[in-house]
Amino acid sequence: MSPGTISPPKLPSRRGRISNIAFGYFGGGSKHKGAHVLLEAFRQIRATNVNLKLYGNFPDTEYVKKLDPVVNSDERIDLMENFGRTQLTKILAGIDILVMLSICYEAYGLSILEAFANSVPVIATDIGGIPEIIHDEHNGLLFKRGDVLGLKQKMERVINELGLVQKFRENIPRVRSVNEECDELFSIYEKLVRV
Repeated sequence: MSPGTISPPKLPSRRGRISNIAFGYFGGGSKHKGAHVLLEAFRQIRATNVNLKLYGNFPDTEYVKKLDPVVNSDERIDLMENFGRTQLTKILAGIDILVMLSICYEAYGLSILEAFANSVPVIATDIGGIPEIIHDEHNGLLFKRGDVLGLKQKMERVINELGLVQKFRENIPRVRSVNEECDELFSIYEKLVRV
């Protein structure tokens, strides 16, 4: 599988000692993106030096209506406006760690590459192609799909272990640009044509 590419501009991310951890989520109100797992885990975290920013489309569905009481009763949770690709880098600069909770198998996580390209580590489920990008305890954290307690524990580690986010940032691999990927594919095709 190709390691994937992305080429967003870089903005400075939140660095240094972080006193208030900002978690980000981009899955919106799609059940297969696992917002219910995240909100249940976050609800159980007692720390006050945390913030959860929920991005994406949250349509008026029965699923989203079940999430509303948790979102509306916790001042640490911010329901953010949906955003366009041109705003992604700025948004990533405002979070410390992205949480990706796919309930269904992801062949590969473009959101992870976008986060990595902006020096933002990721907590994610250990399914599909995700473990090919995130190496648990090295450049992010993995947990079992649907495991509320497991996610809560991973988030609490990020909150309580000073320097953990920075360690993960330092271990994020370089994300190749689209041009680099195209050059490599072109080279492969040239070799195949010569055979």
